[in-house]
Amino acid sequence: HTIHYGYIVDGEDTIDEVLVMLMRGPHSYTGEDTVEINCHGGVYITNKVVDLCLHHGARLAERGEFSKRAFLNGRIDLSQAEAVMDVIQAKNEYALKSSMSQLKGSVQKTIKEIRPTAMCSVPRFWEKVYSGVQEKINETTGLKKKLMLDALKVGREHNIEYVCKGLTPPALLHMKYKFYEKTIYSLLKKTIGIENGRFFPTAGAAIPPAVQEFILSVGINMVAGYGLTESTATVSCENDFDHVVGSVGRIMPHVEVKIGENNEILLRGVGITHGYYKKEAATKAAFTEDGWFHTGDAGYIKDGHLFLTERIKDLFKTSNGKYIAPQAIEAKLVVDRYIDQISIIADERKFVSALIIPEYKLVKEYAEKKGIKYASMEELLQDQQIIDLFKERIDTLQQQFAHYEQIKRFTLLPHPFSMERGELTNTLKIKRNVLNKNYAAEIEKMYEE
Repeated sequence: HTIHYGYIVDGEDTIDEVLVMLMRGPHSYTGEDTVEINCHGGVYITNKVVDLCLHHGARLAERGEFSKRAFLNGRIDLSQAEAVMDVIQAKNEYALKSSMSQLKGSVQKTIKEIRPTAMCSVPRFWEKVYSGVQEKINETTGLKKKLMLDALKVGREHNIEYVCKGLTPPALLHMKYKFYEKTIYSLLKKTIGIENGRFFPTAGAAIPPAVQEFILSVGINMVAGYGLTESTATVSCENDFDHVVGSVGRIMPHVEVKIGENNEILLRGVGITHGYYKKEAATKAAFTEDGWFHTGDAGYIKDGHLFLTERIKDLFKTSNGKYIAPQAIEAKLVVDRYIDQISIIADERKFVSALIIPEYKLVKEYAEKKGIKYASMEELLQDQQIIDLFKERIDTLQQQFAHYEQIKRFTLLPHPFSMERGELTNTLKIKRNVLNKNYAAEIEKMYEE
């Protein structure tokens, strides 16, 4: 998707020209200039968007001319590049050619090499961090385990109950926090590679509350946010020391937000697209009669913070007429250390089921401990002891849900969901329609009488 004269359109050109035009400053080209980007789902920018960038407070520190050749050879002053990065959000990879190196290899390896001071990520990254720590705690015994658990307890009370609420922690609590900050929290950050980190913007999918609480408790400044291509990215964002678990921050000054029918989040403001280029029907459907943009996300506002509850179009209606919010169930279960990925199935079905990608390493370790023999992952995941393990854990985690919302059957899959098969978006959200097609046989088997 792109923005073209304020409209969302499709395009095929590269990023080169737009960056040159942006760096000349927002008033050095006319409203007739066409600024185009194709960046695996990047954003087309016009002078209106650059003005909006300034409205947000971005600084075009260097507005002088520079040559396209200098840019492509990687000789741009970083103070200039910062302004570009404020406006361009490319999913997965930046098409900045030789001005920035494409990061290779695994994310974890790269982070340890770079030791970043700031890093944008999707919640999936922090879910893996959370699962890894939970696994380590589970493997640890004795005094070391007690210290780790106490560190999480102290961090939660210190940061979430006091600091995030603008309160001063009691002296003794603060002393204990400082002790763990120099020991356990510090070790965790160094292990991940983020000991130099100042802030970590996170968006693109729902953040499980347990994960968000954990990350904030250990002193990692994860900044939750919310936005769409149609809103020129950010609608809301957390501020330092103003975190509320479950929220996606406070609403940006340039955006108007109201809650409409079915608790849908509606938007209006200078950064909202005019519509979809040459798609009148889609544009008309995207707006209310009085000009509010339909986000398709349900949520609510409390104490100035925006909370997301579900994607309205993702709501499932069972054959019994009950409505299911799959993301709420998935967010609850994905924090389990044995579950890597999960997709809820329920639309027009008699009951809720799930496709589950296990943490294969942990399943293998469990099998070894229990003496389970197997020739392949497919065979192992069909073993009754493994199925019982997952059933017990799922039943424990889903107790808070109504009976009709609880998973009755599930299938453990031997291969993870992938972008290559079209099952995940660039921000690692699952594509339910693709999963329904790719795993049709497995899904139907769960509903056999």
